[in-house]
Amino acid sequence: KGFFVEAGYLGTKGTHLDVLTTPNEGPLVSQTERLLLGNALGYTYDSPVGNSIMNAVHLRATQRFRRGFSMSAYYQFAKSIDDSSTFGGAGNTVAQNWLDIAAERGLSSFDRRHSFDVNWVWTSPFGEAGSNFAPDSWTTRLLKDWQVSGSFTAQTGTPLTARVLGNAAQLAQTSGVGSGRADATGADISGGAFFNTAAFTVPAPGEFGNAGRNTIPGPGNVALNVAFGRSFQMGESRRRLEFRIEANNVVNHVNYSNIYTVVNATNYGLPESASGMRTLNAVVRFRF
Repeated sequence: KGFFVEAGYLGTKGTHLDVLTTPNEGPLVSQTERLLLGNALGYTYDSPVGNSIMNAVHLRATQRFRRGFSMSAYYQFAKSIDDSSTFGGAGNTVAQNWLDIAAERGLSSFDRRHSFDVNWVWTSPFGEAGSNFAPDSWTTRLLKDWQVSGSFTAQTGTPLTARVLGNAAQLAQTSGVGSGRADATGADISGGAFFNTAAFTVPAPGEFGNAGRNTIPGPGNVALNVAFGRSFQMGESRRRLEFRIEANNVVNHVNYSNIYTVVNATNYGLPESASGMRTLNAVVRFRF
């Protein structure tokens, strides 16, 4: 009856991915100082030593247009891991310790564990073949040619990394700002408004932070969009007038797009920004 279900698996493996490091640092002199290589300018070194792996399973259900209704739903459960810090974008440009690339291994910055999308279209059955009302009745004229459509999206957030403010002594030579990670206190990360801020602290002077990359679950996203409208046939020609009202984020749900995760900053643990709130649009279209 036009209903289909599909299940699938996707696996990818990446090798020789770019990893950016700042190797211009010598051995540890004291707990607060590391020697730089003399007469060498600051530089960033790019080497193909990164790896990644992703596994995903998905389920898709589709109802083809039948009796005025069609629907498509998609769900994916996935996990992606890598040690290529260049995937992190702003604030994660280089590896924290160029001698310990393995410490960069963690969730990919684009990892999204759960993702669900559904969209639908329903058209009024009045006036169609098989309707219980006569085509020229007032009931049919009033109720025909209406359409309701919409979409719903629910996704878990992408992960975030706990960092320290400023330029750590061992990363002062070049491009190190934002790459120093915090120390993990051992407390559970879950809890609080977005995460447990007590789970991280500033590392000891001259030491690299031991908190992993992307260990903080980022804020998720939920959105419901709905459209409602009707078309009017104008005579026997192909001319048609359409009126439509569209609502994005119709329930006005707040979706935070990012969270501050620098442990020694005043905005630590607070939301950075939010996605768009509810919008309404009215559309009139004349087809000819």
